[in-house]
Amino acid sequence: MGSRAYECLREHALLCNDYMMKKGEDFNAIKPNTNHFKMILSKNIKQKQVISIGDGKLGKIKTGDGSFYFLAAGCHEFPLCQGYNVEKNQIDIKSTLSKDGYIQWGDRYIVWVKPGFVGFAERGEEVIVLPPGYHQWKDEKLEFKQFCNLSAPHVSIGPFSILSVDEGYSAITINNGKMDIKKGGNVYFLGHENHQFKTFVPLKVQITALDNRIKCATADNVVVQFEGSVSWKIEDVETAAENSVETMNWGGNSNRSLLSIIQQDVLEQTKASLSQFIGQVNYSDNFGVSSGKVSNIQPGVEVPDGTPVNSNDDAKYAEPDNSSTWVFDPEATENMVTRANILTARIGVTVYAINIVSVYPEDKLLQQSLAQGAVAAALAQKEETAARGKARADLITRREQAEALIIDANAQAKAIRIKAQADAVAKEERAKGALKAAELLSGNKLAQDLSRMEASVEALDNKKTFFFGANPGAVQSLLANPNIIKKDV
Repeated sequence: MGSRAYECLREHALLCNDYMMKKGEDFNAIKPNTNHFKMILSKNIKQKQVISIGDGKLGKIKTGDGSFYFLAAGCHEFPLCQGYNVEKNQIDIKSTLSKDGYIQWGDRYIVWVKPGFVGFAERGEEVIVLPPGYHQWKDEKLEFKQFCNLSAPHVSIGPFSILSVDEGYSAITINNGKMDIKKGGNVYFLGHENHQFKTFVPLKVQITALDNRIKCATADNVVVQFEGSVSWKIEDVETAAENSVETMNWGGNSNRSLLSIIQQDVLEQTKASLSQFIGQVNYSDNFGVSSGKVSNIQPGVEVPDGTPVNSNDDAKYAEPDNSSTWVFDPEATENMVTRANILTARIGVTVYAINIVSVYPEDKLLQQSLAQGAVAAALAQKEETAARGKARADLITRREQAEALIIDANAQAKAIRIKAQADAVAKEERAKGALKAAELLSGNKLAQDLSRMEASVEALDNKKTFFFGANPGAVQSLLANPNIIKKDV
């Protein structure tokens, strides 16, 4: 059959083929004993009970001694005096077996077990498991009970059970009062009625929506509701089962599944963590209109010249800081998860994340007031943003002007520096020429006299009278004195 549950039944020798019909075998029914022609010619027809069974149908008859029989298709006649009781309703074999799976008449059964199923019948305390196919029997002690779908994860066949546990799951069973956990990826046979299946445990991450079921009061006594979810997973199946599975029923309600019980525990612990956190927070400071820090700049305020646009100290142009909304802060949510895990670890569960989508007050009037305040805050922020933009534009313009002035001043300073360097070089060259000329004159007597005469001519040029502070004999020495006569070389 290819089914793991079917192979499990085969391994435990529970499949019974004693009542299976062979290929081509007819149903156990009384054959026709007459036909329409004989019925017409019969002289004592009034002393007989005649019935005609259509093709594909079965008739039902009960004899005077209480025996039950099926009638095959065709004509049947029975003496009226022998107490035969023929049922008027005939059984459509195909439709009845397709719909119900079996036909019963007294102690007679015809059972058709579909592929993927097995039939369950009992003879006293004996369990009979019927494999797929057609079965028939006449046994007043053998009673057909039900069909069992082998594709189901839990198949109950009388006192037996078959568990097909997929990977990613575990099954919790109770064997004579002791907990027996079955791991995933296998098929298990529970061989007696005291080995009972309780529940399957998913080992996958579960995401449970908060669904406005959690309400907390803030430090300023505002009752808030949460929209979000909590992600969690059963890590220790044995611990979870020991603390959450209801293995005994003493009249109370034990129909709750392990998953629903643990889910409720996780939600309660999430509520406790959120309440502990929210109870330390003022709603007006962290969730209201004032939760964002307003920029220091105000419309119309001048920005000092020379302030760098990208300066780290320029907090005037920073966007509003919403970090004070602690409930959306990763560190705060991590702290909530840590607090939740302190208790959930005791029931074998780990909380991975508490995801908050929105927080809003339960009071509708307060919500409306906050909505109006939010509109006003948005308009104020719009004006503030425009002021910041204008101040930034003015700052950029002034910075460009300052940079232009600096460039012009640098150019002028560079020109003056180049001119001064040129004058210094020229003076140096003239000094070198004068020094060289003096060296030449010092070694030539004639050149010295000629130079003195030239100096005398220059000194007396365009002058009729020249006064010397000495006698005529000292003229020559005066003309040779460089402090009196300036020489241009």
